[in-house]
Amino acid sequence: MRLAVLGIALLPNVGCALTGYEALTDAEIAARQETRGDGDATGDGDATGDGDGDATGDGDGDGDAPGDGDATGDGDGDGDRDATGDGDATGDGDGDGCDPACPPGDGCVDGACTLCPPGAVTCVDGNVGLCSDDGSAQLLDDSCPPADQVCTAGSLPIPTCQSGTAGEEGCACLQGGCVQGADCHMNLCVRAPVAAWRFDGDALDRSGNGYDGTLQGPVYRTIDGADAIRVDGTDDYVDISPFASHFESILPAFTLVMRVYRSNDIGGGEQLMFSLGDDGDSQAANSIRFHIEGGELRMKTETGPGTDNVVSLAQAPPIGSWVQLAYVVSGDRVTLHVDGACAVRRQFILPQTAATTMSIGGWPWAGVSFSGYMDRVRVFDRALSTNEVTALGP
Repeated sequence: MRLAVLGIALLPNVGCALTGYEALTDAEIAARQETRGDGDATGDGDATGDGDGDATGDGDGDGDAPGDGDATGDGDGDGDRDATGDGDATGDGDGDGCDPACPPGDGCVDGACTLCPPGAVTCVDGNVGLCSDDGSAQLLDDSCPPADQVCTAGSLPIPTCQSGTAGEEGCACLQGGCVQGADCHMNLCVRAPVAAWRFDGDALDRSGNGYDGTLQGPVYRTIDGADAIRVDGTDDYVDISPFASHFESILPAFTLVMRVYRSNDIGGGEQLMFSLGDDGDSQAANSIRFHIEGGELRMKTETGPGTDNVVSLAQAPPIGSWVQLAYVVSGDRVTLHVDGACAVRRQFILPQTAATTMSIGGWPWAGVSFSGYMDRVRVFDRALSTNEVTALGP
C-alpha cells in the first residue's frame, strides 16, 4: 500500500511572534486540511489551475514553453518528464509511483522512495517536523503542527482518531455516547480531566478524584455571567497541594486548560496562574509555573536553586474579557492554544520534580498572584489534540 505524503507548502510560519497571537481559526484549519498536499488554493498543485505544478498552463509540470506534456520539449506529449513516451518519469512504463511500495515511513517522490520527501511532514523524536530539500528533517519549533497530526512509533504523523469508531477518544460522539472515562464535547469524545476546579461557589475537584482546593484569600464572584474566583494580584492563591504528586507523575504529557479574566497589570511583575514547586521563596527549585510577566504569557521551570528556564509564549490576554488558555505539553514541547485555536509552539526544559506545594492563581508568598478572575481550571493526563482543545469550548 502506498503511503500518503502530507505536503506542508501551505503552512508558512503559523506561530506567533511576541506581539500577538496570529492564531488559526476553525475555518483556516479546515481550509489547510482540505488543500494539504497541493500547495495552492485550487487543489491541483500549482498556481495556474491546470494541475501540472508550473505556471505555463501547458499541463506538463516542466515549466517549458512547447506544451508537449513532458520536460524535454520533444513533442511526445506523454506528460512524464522523459522522452520515451511511456507515461512515467523513469522510462520503465509503470507511471504509477513506487513499485514495490515504499517501506513504512518512506514517501514516494517521482517514482523513488524517500525517507523525508521535501515539503512533507514527518516525525522527529516524537514531534511533528518538516522535511527539507536535502532530505533532512527540522522540527517546527516556532509554529503549531498541522492540525491533529500526532507522532507514534512511525515516521509519518497520523490523525488522532484512527479507527473512527463512535465513542473513542478523539472521535465523533455518535449514538451511544463516549467510552467510559471520556465526555462528549461539541460532538467529540474527550477524556475526562484528572482534576477540575469550576469555582462555582467552592474549590472542590469536580473530577471525582478528591483533589479539592483551599482558598487562601480569593473570594467567589460572578463576572460576565461566569462564576469564578477573584484573585487580588498580591497574595491570593488556591492551595491544591493534594494534587502535587499526581501532577508530577503526568509531567511528560499533560494538558492544562483555564479561563482567565485580567483586571489590570500590577507593575509588570510576575503573575502566577498555575504552579508546582517547593515550599518557601528561596527553596523553589524543581518547579514549573505558568504566568504573565512583562505583558507576555510565559512558562518557567527551575532545575536547581536559582536556575530559572523561562520560555516566552505569546502576548498576554487583553484586559477586561474572558480568554481560555490551553497548554498542551508533550515531552519537552509546549503548544499554547488561545480560545481553542493553536497559537504557538515552543521547546522548554523539563524540571526536576520533587515538589510538594501546588497552587492556582498565586503562591504562598506575597506579590506574585494573578490580578483578575479565574474559572474552570482543568488538567488532563495526556496531550490533547487541536480538535479536542477546540471542543472544550471557550
